[in-house]
Amino acid sequence: MTLRAIFPNPSDLLLPGMFVRATIQEGVRESAIRAPQQGITHAPDGTATALIGGANDQVEKRTVELDRAIGDEWIVTRGLEPGDRLIVAGLQRVKPGMEVAVTNTTASSPTRVTVALAAH
Repeated sequence: MTLRAIFPNPSDLLLPGMFVRATIQEGVRESAIRAPQQGITHAPDGTATALIGGANDQVEKRTVELDRAIGDEWIVTRGLEPGDRLIVAGLQRVKPGMEVAVTNTTASSPTRVTVALAAH
């Protein structure tokens, strides 16, 4: 992609006709939540859902809206809140309403809260 940009050049480091390679940050979504892909499932109709360790350690099912994938994480635009405990392991055995024991996993990002839950 070729772009033209106008910006200050007070030290005259760039001269007419010179070319540069630059990385441009398009935008930052400050309130975005990054969720590991293994914690998000898709229904046959394409609806994305997540299982959350909710109040009283009971499993809640939430519909989530996804923006795009970045590496092995989804950008979640709706359905999750900071501090939610996302189930990322044992999804085949866990169902909404079940009581579970919470085991924290290490999060790589302060906005990402991941936990592994195991049924009692």
